[in-house]
Amino acid sequence: MPVWVVTGKLGAGKSLMSVSRIQKYLLEGRKVATNLNIFPEHMLGMDKKHTELYRLPDIPTITDLQALPRGYNDEKIDESKNGLLVLDECGIFLNSRGWNDPGRKEVNAFFKLLRKLRWDAVFIIQDIENLDADARRTIAEHVVYCRRMDRMKIPIVSALFKLFTTYDLPLPSVHLGIVKYGTELNSLTVDRWTYYGSSLYDAYDTEQLFSTTENLGAIDGLTTILPTYYTHGRYISKKQRFINAIRNFKAKGIHFFSFGALAAAFTVNALVTFEPEAPQKGIFTCNDTYKALYGSCSAKAIAPYEYYYPKPEKQDDKAETESQATEPGQSQVIYMAGWQLTNKGWQVNFVDDTGAPYYPLSYRVREMGQCVARIQIEGVTQRLTCMPNKLAFSQPPKPVDLEPAAQL
Repeated sequence: MPVWVVTGKLGAGKSLMSVSRIQKYLLEGRKVATNLNIFPEHMLGMDKKHTELYRLPDIPTITDLQALPRGYNDEKIDESKNGLLVLDECGIFLNSRGWNDPGRKEVNAFFKLLRKLRWDAVFIIQDIENLDADARRTIAEHVVYCRRMDRMKIPIVSALFKLFTTYDLPLPSVHLGIVKYGTELNSLTVDRWTYYGSSLYDAYDTEQLFSTTENLGAIDGLTTILPTYYTHGRYISKKQRFINAIRNFKAKGIHFFSFGALAAAFTVNALVTFEPEAPQKGIFTCNDTYKALYGSCSAKAIAPYEYYYPKPEKQDDKAETESQATEPGQSQVIYMAGWQLTNKGWQVNFVDDTGAPYYPLSYRVREMGQCVARIQIEGVTQRLTCMPNKLAFSQPPKPVDLEPAAQL
């Protein structure tokens, strides 16, 4: 059963941090009781039907507190289901100077029983020392020190910015809560609450006033705040919901990232499939050459058998054979009989000028094009082409007779 005492200077975000805890508990389906003016439609949406939110008087008495139900009704004890009691401006009605006020002992005794009543608690006060000494010693388990990051200065950078612009360096309105286990400044830090509170500014009354002599909130006892569906949601038409969704839409970083990623994907797809003479497949589509070669855009990039071994045509293949280019130092003419791109790289089948398979000790594909490639074979870079038609459809070479050699 955690009890947090949220402290900080004026405007440091104490109420905002507490309202963020209220939102968390309500979204988890847990009970919340508070003396803050809460507007749940701005933190939960318009369609919640089963929230349990209780409004206490501005200055709750022991009678008001005792009217609260248990934090949850299950027989099994489970602190993850505890309700949350949030009391603002505790420095007014739980001040250490008024330790002898009527009803103070009863209120302190009730707070000591919060765990057995299955409630967590948040007490909002400017300084932990202003809290009643009895309550501070017995129930103040965690102390949360609130800070506003936009009021801090960046060394050197803030000074230079103001020097050249005459304005303060604008920083994001990030609220930081440093949670310590204990009431001392040197107590162990057990958590940090970080919140960018612009989405909750409308969820509570930031200018709510409290008074010990006047009932400013006009709440005379414990009341229940209806779920948002019964106060707002059932009165909104579908058309108005659509208008509100457009009006309240806020572009965030994820939206810009998604738009940029989608634009980049279409751009890459267009650039890849732009070259009509080479089979290219993009992220979404492919060009006509790819379809003609492989059958469809979803097919793997493996050419059919006829591509490697086309039917012979009535033409002189002598010029084609003699046009095979070699690099200086190449000892024999080598052709590519087939190739395939695998997860280990290009796999190439080689033949020599007689059509017999050629198995190099090592090779590495430098560039691969349409029926032409630059391949480093056994340390020598060569420009290879597809095997000519006469080799593809010629008779296989005769095996070498090794008997004379054996007789020797």
